[in-house]
Amino acid sequence: MTDIIRVLIVDDHPFIRKGIQMVIAMELDMEVVAETNSGLEAIRLYQKTRPDVVLMDLVLPDISGIQATKEICLENPQARVLVCSNYSDDQWIISAMEAGAKGYLVKTDPPERTIQAIREMAAGNIALTRQAEFTLLQYLQRRPVMKNDAHPLTSREIEILKMIARGATNTEIAEKCYISEGTVRSHIHHIQNKLGLENRAQLAIYAVKERLINP
Repeated sequence: MTDIIRVLIVDDHPFIRKGIQMVIAMELDMEVVAETNSGLEAIRLYQKTRPDVVLMDLVLPDISGIQATKEICLENPQARVLVCSNYSDDQWIISAMEAGAKGYLVKTDPPERTIQAIREMAAGNIALTRQAEFTLLQYLQRRPVMKNDAHPLTSREIEILKMIARGATNTEIAEKCYISEGTVRSHIHHIQNKLGLENRAQLAIYAVKERLINP
């Protein structure tokens, strides 16, 4: 990632897009590379500009932000989509995270929280409101528990899972474990498959739930 965090804004309200642009323009380490009110256009702009973070609304005039997020993350699983929505219902949060979003804010959050979340996302971490954290924890608790003998994690995978839960980036994990970032991504892929989880947010909450780390 470059020193400047490149942001794509997707929102159906021009006033909100302009407001976010003004807030980001005040930050020396950020820039808006594109903005749109269209989910389909968001997919095209992502492929064209390859931003570090996509700030994604959920209700759009053509396809939903959830569908746009899914398409972007299918094309690039490393994409960092930060949902910023009016909705904090469990259904919206879970659907967005299952689509591949790695962060979830509500529009009532203060501007400084959005800026902080963009930096967290660009660094490879997750960014969630308290409601989103609680919703994902409840969601994981409802999922069938995987038996260790059926889906064992190796000692290295457990080590990496703990670091993910503490917010370490792939680069930091690679340096700590003396392996390449490609190997880290491979380990994370295997961990997700074994546990039946889709993203870093779910992995982090799983690690806390299983008491691999303290909350």
